[in-house]
Amino acid sequence: TAQRLAGPAFRAAALEGYCVKISKVIQESLKEMSMKNRLPLLDSMRSLTQEVAEQSLFPHSNYRSDFSYQRTLLSLHDLVMGVNETEGSVEDSLSMARYLKNNLEQASAYVKKLVAEIRESEDTEPTLMDFISGVGHRAQDRLDSVHQQVAIFLQASIETTASLISWTMLLLKQHPEFFARLKDEVSAVSGQPVSFALTKELAWHSAVLNESLRLFPPAWMFPRIANEDMRIAGKEIARGTRVVLSPYVSHRLEGNFRNSEAFDPTRWIEKDFTLERGSFFPFGMGTRICIGERFAKLTATLFLYELIKSGYTIELDSNELSFKSHSFLLNIDTRIKFWMSK
Repeated sequence: TAQRLAGPAFRAAALEGYCVKISKVIQESLKEMSMKNRLPLLDSMRSLTQEVAEQSLFPHSNYRSDFSYQRTLLSLHDLVMGVNETEGSVEDSLSMARYLKNNLEQASAYVKKLVAEIRESEDTEPTLMDFISGVGHRAQDRLDSVHQQVAIFLQASIETTASLISWTMLLLKQHPEFFARLKDEVSAVSGQPVSFALTKELAWHSAVLNESLRLFPPAWMFPRIANEDMRIAGKEIARGTRVVLSPYVSHRLEGNFRNSEAFDPTRWIEKDFTLERGSFFPFGMGTRICIGERFAKLTATLFLYELIKSGYTIELDSNELSFKSHSFLLNIDTRIKFWMSK
């Protein structure tokens, strides 16, 4: 139901309306980043994507940047990793459980505050929250359901887009010839106003992001349950069987992509390049595909575009491909730091 209601918020007409807001947030963030020394790459991108999501999907007149939600999510991620990687005493487990409960309460309080501010705002512009609950019904919908849906969309828009931008920065640093192609592309459209139509002209931007998503999809696996008996690759799968689909594995199969371990955006530019169904699904596929896929790609495209247009490059203190996996999320190592240069 939420996907059906929220669908209009991610169609081309809506994305067109987000472009100017997203670009403004990115421009201001780049200026702020350039005034600082070394910054944690993934954490900084999470702060950026939180502000992008809130100012475009959940705008309201009283908006002020507050990254406590993002910091709370980071604490939750670290907690999950701690639970998975350590064996402690009963008291340690209880202490961790209390800390987890406190973080969950903080995250919930942030979302409730955001929803309340949107409801109290006199703005007439519809927000994603309006689409979730049915446009024009802010006062009637059930708050608990709205809080849950806002939290899901907010966290998803922060995490997946931050992961995509971070991996792309690292890959471009390793392959500067493709960063040069992006610069040429930005120069070719110089002077055009930012728009959704403009982003569709940036073929090399799209190719670079798709190749980044191919090698390092935001989610490395999708758990599913078979809803009918089926046969896949010679294997019988009974109805009700729990299965795991892994874009990380499928994207690296030679049968799906030639030279599959290499970062090669040119494959997406070639005229005869085709995708077999099921060979590329960084955001899932079918009825369960991530509804925010186009929003994530739009934000990442505009980040690369504004970065280059402003004359910046990103320097990294590490050139190693290293990642952590928080449950099904595939994140770049949070120790990798960056700084801006011209």
